[in-house]
Order: sequence, then C-alpha cells, then structure tokens
Amino acid sequence: MPTFSERHGLGPADAEIVSRYEASSELRSVICNVAYQAGLTPTNLRSIVCRVMFKEPDGRNWSDFPNVDGEVRDLIGGAPWYDVYDVVEAIADLLSNSPFLTGTRPVPGSNGYEVFTSELNRYFRRAGIGWQIRDGKVEFRGAEATEDALASARDALRDGGHPTSANELHEAILDLSR
Repeated sequence: MPTFSERHGLGPADAEIVSRYEASSELRSVICNVAYQAGLTPTNLRSIVCRVMFKEPDGRNWSDFPNVDGEVRDLIGGAPWYDVYDVVEAIADLLSNSPFLTGTRPVPGSNGYEVFTSELNRYFRRAGIGWQIRDGKVEFRGAEATEDALASARDALRDGGHPTSANELHEAILDLSR
C-alpha cells in the first residue's frame, strides 16, 4: 500500500548515485527488514541466504527472533558486497514464484514480490545506490534520461529488424550493471 508521501507525490528527489560496488551495513539491514515486510520469516530468509552463500544453517538456532534473525543478519553482514545483491535476486525470485510460502506473514492486501521490489527500489533511490530491481534482477541504475534512451535504442533496433544489434546493446547494458 502506498505511503502518505507516495499517494500525495511528496518526498525527496532521488539522491545522487554515490554507491554501486559496495553494500553498506544499512543496506544489509534494510534487505532483511524489507524481506520480512514482504512476508518472509527469518527461517525462510536464512534458507535463501545459506543457499546463495553456500553456508550451512546453524542447527542450534530454531526460534525466528532473535536467534535465526541474528544468524541471517550476521551472514549478510559478513558477505562480500556482490553476494548481498545475489541474495536480493534470490529473494525476489522466491517471492515471484511462491506467492503462498509456508510460514510467511504477508502484509495485508499486498503481493510479497511487489512489496520487496518496490520498497528496495525506493531505498536504492533515497540512498543513492546505483542499482534497481527490474524483472527480478538487480540492474544498473543511472540517470533516468540515460536509462530511457538506452531502452528506446534497444527497442528501436529490435523493431527495426536488427536483433543482433539489439542484443549487443542489451548485453552492454548488462555489462554496465556488473
């Protein structure tokens, strides 16, 4: 559900991009908080984090709060920055493919995937992080005009019968994301 400021078109402009190849401790915490807001439990989130990071869950942690939550935050807190974004994509993938997860607490009247992606994208814009989630993938975020121009160019090439060129441009955009 949109917030007061979103419903009324209020709030700050997008922050200047100041971060791309790092993952601050604040971002790592926000990911956990937004995943819970989207309906995941700490146990669900631990399963994703452990799978992405090739870690074994701590069998001594069985209660969601504070034990499993603390384990998840420690794992994400100690991960390389790129693993953090891999976790984001894995969460988005799970939420988009499993709307009725066992043990989730969905936000009333919402879709977990939509909550996760929209809230995290909102955070990225406010914090000046140069990434965005689009179609479940973390992609390069730059100036809106640049993004629109690249998308238009790719579509024009594809529609103009130049699929190879369109694909090359798409791959270049993905390379920028990396």
